[in-house]
Amino acid sequence: MSWLVLGYLSGLIRDWAAASGPNKSPLHRASSCNVIALHLARVQRFMLISKKPEKKKFEEQIVEGGVFAIRNVFVYDNYQSCKTNSHKSLLVFYQKTEVKTLSELDFPKIQFDLKSFSSIEAHPYLNDQLLIDVIGKIVGRSKVQTHIKRGEEEKLMEITLEDHEGNRMACTLWGEYVEKFLNCLTQDVPGPFILLPSFCRVRRYRGVVTVSTAFHVTKMIFDGNSDEVNHFRASVRLRSSENTPDWCYLGCTECNKKVIPDHSQF
Repeated sequence: MSWLVLGYLSGLIRDWAAASGPNKSPLHRASSCNVIALHLARVQRFMLISKKPEKKKFEEQIVEGGVFAIRNVFVYDNYQSCKTNSHKSLLVFYQKTEVKTLSELDFPKIQFDLKSFSSIEAHPYLNDQLLIDVIGKIVGRSKVQTHIKRGEEEKLMEITLEDHEGNRMACTLWGEYVEKFLNCLTQDVPGPFILLPSFCRVRRYRGVVTVSTAFHVTKMIFDGNSDEVNHFRASVRLRSSENTPDWCYLGCTECNKKVIPDHSQF
């Protein structure tokens, strides 16, 4: 059989317990597995699952940012309750699956599937089952709060992201992501401060759309760590400028004194 799948590994999520699918799917027998976000050549992000035996077999070979050819995989309907993409199908490794590492320098490195704020608000199909990527400039943050969740205290913080068009969206950080965010604030990074939450969950409440971190799955990419962040920073336009008359004055070319125009002379 020829190599069927060629992709760039954009995300590796370890030890994520897969949700049970219908009885016709063998996924319900897997208590824990690897969930992999794989971008196919010039196509969209794809979801790939490896169960425990295959995870052990390929865990040293399959690394984030690598390019791989894969063959001998099962294709199932994507019945997962938490999805990394909107594709109707997913790929599943089994004992005959083969993986080949490639060094394709010209292979498109599509690491993220960024959604604009306007598209998230306009499309109701982006529900809390689909994990998405967003990017924005941090323009506000709340104090760290404590919430009782499943009988245990958990930290949370809400930050406000702004896109390059001035649209804003709230992003709630939970648990470990609060500390990660606060630690990144100590970095010596020139403004504006950019954040790219990858694999985050969409929330809708009383007509308001927000995003939040999802378990331990979400990745938080900060300034300078990706081409997408650098591209966003370059696209952020100057939204306002100070236009007051007292910031400068006409001055003499031989001294620093202010001069007043008098017809053709000063």
